[in-house]
Amino acid sequence: LVQPIIGHLSDRTRGPLGRRRPYILAGALCTALALFLMPNAASLWVASLMLWVLTASINIAMEPFRALVADRVPESQRTAGFA
Repeated sequence: LVQPIIGHLSDRTRGPLGRRRPYILAGALCTALALFLMPNAASLWVASLMLWVLTASINIAMEPFRALVADRVPESQRTAGFA
C-alpha cells in the first residue's frame, strides 16, 4: 500500500534535493526513529505499532531508491544496478 503511493508522489516531486532524495531521507529518519522506540515500548501494542511504522518507513525509503537506480544507471547496466 505504501510503495505505490510513495512512487506516485516521488515521480511528481520537484525540489532542491531532487525527486527521490527527500523520500529516501524521510524514510531513513522514520526508520531510525522506529528502531529507537521499538525496544523501549511499554506494551506489546506499542511494539506492534512500531513494527508497522518500521515496515512502512523501510518501504518509503526503498521505492524511491529503486527508482533512483533506474534514473541514474544506463539501460544496458540496469540489471546489474538492481542486483
